[in-house]
Amino acid sequence: MTDSQYLVPMAFPFMSRRAFLGTAAGAMAGVWTGRPTRGVAGQKWRWPGPNDFRTGTIPLSCGKQLGDAELGACEARHTINYHHGFPTCRLEAGFLFDSLTRRPDTRIIALDRPGIGLSDPDPDFQFLNWPHYVESIADIWNLNRFSVIGISQGSPYALATARAMPARVTSVTLGSPLAPFEAVEGSPTSPMRLAYQAQKHPLAVALMCNRVTKPMRQNLRWLNLLVGSAAVVDRKLLAEPTTRDAIALAVVEAFRQGPTANVHSIAITARSWASWLKDVVQPVTVFHGCADNWASPAIGKFLVERLPNAIGHFWPGEGHFTGLFKHSDAVLASAVPPSAVDR
Repeated sequence: MTDSQYLVPMAFPFMSRRAFLGTAAGAMAGVWTGRPTRGVAGQKWRWPGPNDFRTGTIPLSCGKQLGDAELGACEARHTINYHHGFPTCRLEAGFLFDSLTRRPDTRIIALDRPGIGLSDPDPDFQFLNWPHYVESIADIWNLNRFSVIGISQGSPYALATARAMPARVTSVTLGSPLAPFEAVEGSPTSPMRLAYQAQKHPLAVALMCNRVTKPMRQNLRWLNLLVGSAAVVDRKLLAEPTTRDAIALAVVEAFRQGPTANVHSIAITARSWASWLKDVVQPVTVFHGCADNWASPAIGKFLVERLPNAIGHFWPGEGHFTGLFKHSDAVLASAVPPSAVDR
C-alpha cells in the first residue's frame, strides 16, 4: 500500500451524500486516493514526559471505570477539570503542560469520556448525563470547587458540567469551541458535516476512522493525513514532529476500544442543545481563532451571545490549534481564580 491509498483527510465531511457513501465503499474495499499533506516545521512545544502524566483508571460506585490523566502537583490548591475534543482523549491535556509548569498552585484532571481511551462504554451517554461522571470523580478527589476547560468538541461537556454543578464549578473556559448547529446555519463547518454523517451513516464513519487510526498505531506520522482540510497555520504547526507525534498518540489512545464511542460522541453534537445554555450561570471565557475553518469564529460569537455571563477573545490569523498553543498561558489563566483556593 502507498501512503495515498490510506488517505482519510478530515475534508471528508465536506463530501456530498453520494460521494460519502462511495468513499465508505472504498474503505471497505481497502482503496483510498489522495495525496498526503506536506507541512513545514512549525512552533516547537514542550510536552509532558512519561513521569509528568499520572494516568490510569478510577473505579466509580456504579461499577464503571473512567480513564484519567493528572498533570501538576497533587497538593495544588486549584484543580481544573479538562474536557478533550474529537478524536482525542485525556492525553490531549498535555498541550497545557508547558503553561502549567509556571503555575505550581494548579493541577489538571482530564477524563476520557465513556468508551474512549480507558473509560468503560456507556450506550446511553449524552451531554447532560456526563456531569454525573464528573461529580463522582469530584467526590472521590474531595473537590469542593474547581473550574472546567473544554476544547473544541469538549465544549458542550464542559458547559453541561457547569450547568449541573453551579455550586462547585467556579468558571468555564472554552477553546476553539463547537456550538449548537444553528450557530452557523447555512454555512456548515467540517465538524458539523462530520456529525451529520455520523448520525446518518455511523458504520461508514466508523470504517473510515478505523482506516486512519490502524496505520497510525504503526507509524505516528500518519497524522499528516488527517489535516488536509485544516487552515494553513494549523498544518504548519501539526507538521512539527513533537506536536504531530503527541497529538497522534492521543488519537491512537482515543480509539483503543474501537471507533463506536467516538462516532457516537460526534453524532450527538448534531442534535439540538441550545435550550440549556441559558442555565450556565458561571463566568465563561471563549477563545477562538479567526482563521479557524474547522470551527468557525461564528460559533464562538454565538456562545458569547447565548451564555448569560460570557466574554470572547478572538485571535486574528489563528486557526483551530495555533491560537490555543500560542496563547496557552492566557487559556490557563482564565481558568484559575486569583486566589486559586478551591479545595
